[in-house]
Amino acid sequence: MIFFFQGKPRHEALGTEEALFASGSFDEMNEVIRKQRERVPLSEAISQFQRTHVDLMDLVHPLTEADLDQPIRNYPPETPASDQQTVMSLIQGDTADHFSEHLAWIEALVQAGR
Repeated sequence: MIFFFQGKPRHEALGTEEALFASGSFDEMNEVIRKQRERVPLSEAISQFQRTHVDLMDLVHPLTEADLDQPIRNYPPETPASDQQTVMSLIQGDTADHFSEHLAWIEALVQAGR
């Protein structure tokens, strides 16, 4: 999300190839991301999560309701012109909703002490 607001390609933030990101193959993207970060200690993962949250809130707080209702195609260059998703739906989908999708997996990692 931070790269989105900075106008940078989102695949770079994820550490994936542009073609993989464009394919929409979330399972493949998740596997690439998992492999990149599998050795990160839990304490560092939590610190990164907290820093990212603060950085994202700094970018989101100044936005107005009108800003949040804008289609995402008005932002990064790789968004197709036909994409009608709003900024708010992207934020929700890539934060709270996405976190919920992975919660069971995250809990299992924490219980395993990773």
